[in-house]
Amino acid sequence: MVPALWYLEMANGFAIAERRGILSASAAQRCLNSIEGLMASAIAESASAISLRQAFSVARAYHLSAYDAVYLETARHERLPLATLDRALAQAALKAGVPLFS
Repeated sequence: MVPALWYLEMANGFAIAERRGILSASAAQRCLNSIEGLMASAIAESASAISLRQAFSVARAYHLSAYDAVYLETARHERLPLATLDRALAQAALKAGVPLFS
């Protein structure tokens, strides 16, 4: 399960990579096509919305961005491991009792 925010993060990442010259326009389109295929076949969007107050509370408690707090809360709520390469988010997950995907 991924929060709805994940889709925006992916789109933003590809837009930034293209803007910085890391990806060409055609490579960005191929990446988007791949992600769309993955979303259609394997990724479920979390139906449970994390409230503004909840995101703020978790962000404050674990010193995370609100974006990362939503990922942490979604993993905790869905009782799923969290997949991240972000060191601060991984440490927060461990403190919160959320296992990391390996």
